[in-house]
Amino acid sequence: MSALCWRLLAAWRLARRGGYRVARSPMPAAPSRPVRPIRVGLLGAGAMGAEHAFCYGQMEGVRVAKVFSRSLDRAEAIARPIGAEPVDEALAVIADPSLDAVDVCLPTPAHAAFVLAALEAGKHVFCETPLTLDQGQGARMRQAARDAGRLLQVGLLMRSITACRFVKDAAESGEFGRLIHVTTHRPTTRTTTRIRRPS
Repeated sequence: MSALCWRLLAAWRLARRGGYRVARSPMPAAPSRPVRPIRVGLLGAGAMGAEHAFCYGQMEGVRVAKVFSRSLDRAEAIARPIGAEPVDEALAVIADPSLDAVDVCLPTPAHAAFVLAALEAGKHVFCETPLTLDQGQGARMRQAARDAGRLLQVGLLMRSITACRFVKDAAESGEFGRLIHVTTHRPTTRTTTRIRRPS
């Protein structure tokens, strides 16, 4: 299971127990009694939405219940393999009382509006990076999570990717001398998603 999968699962399990704490191992402890699966609404059916859906499909104790995209066909392509319901209205996902959490995999400019709406609706939130490009929005999201008593987790997984660790370790060790500048490239798939922002 990928590092992203483990981080998502650990975060949701910790949130369900009533609070976030630093996990001592990458693998969460098995629950001592059967628990209802954590039900997640996935906002976004682009490349990262598909990756998150795949990861959730590999986990026990988590179930993606709904997948949002403005294109119902696109939502269905992600939802069908994992047994989720495709929807074309993001606010309907956020308002669904049967969901425990919302995973925001939308374009960055839309993050703040949907993260704030989900927290206000009492959902735990996992948000793809970057959380926002505006420091004030980030502070508002953090405060909204604190006020709601909900977990807001950002997918900061680059530190767990082997190539990134190599660059960090090489820079710290001085193996290549004193680094002045490093240029890297991370291949990605570009997708465009048009969404309706909550008012």
